[in-house]
Amino acid sequence: MTITRAERIREASRQRRQQRRENMQNMIHEEATRQLSERGYEGFSLREVAEGIGYAPTTIYRYFRDKDDLIFSLFETAFQSFSAALDSARQKHTHPTEQLEAIGRAYVQFALDHPVQYRLLFMERGDLLSRLYERLKLAGNAYVGPMIVEEVVISGQNQGLFPPEVNPQYVASFLWAQVHGIASLGISCPDMFPTTVIEASLCSLPKTF
Repeated sequence: MTITRAERIREASRQRRQQRRENMQNMIHEEATRQLSERGYEGFSLREVAEGIGYAPTTIYRYFRDKDDLIFSLFETAFQSFSAALDSARQKHTHPTEQLEAIGRAYVQFALDHPVQYRLLFMERGDLLSRLYERLKLAGNAYVGPMIVEEVVISGQNQGLFPPEVNPQYVASFLWAQVHGIASLGISCPDMFPTTVIEASLCSLPKTF
């Protein structure tokens, strides 16, 4: 089917509008992340974000319904990056024990490299994690996150590497709590919880059950 000149112009116009929208959303995301880093969640406001990018506060509402909508958008973007880091770490190994250690290292490294995003994911708004999971399940999408630990444990049990009587969900929750503690201390108390301690803690992860 031949595309007319008018259709090409309309499509080009649509793509330009979409690109402008994405550029503005990215700008808002970057400024919102900076505001969270400087002011924390409690001091975060849309007015300050708008001022930071040089626009009136009403501009933000063209792209996000309210503060919670923007925060959830930041959360979802951070979770995608976080999940990709964990999955990438797992894919580099085939042995379940090595996978568990690699996932733990990737988890903590993400937290140390992106403390603002990590706090938002697991220390500020726990309700957003449940909200995201529900959205993904309703959409029929598989999601990657701390649940991949459960998959690794099951794989290890099938290979006879881990005790068959342990509940994979409980083990995954236990290991998640461990790496969360390591990550949180690494962010909040870097002087008292230096890299050497983090390293030793991560090396012991697969041996704790």
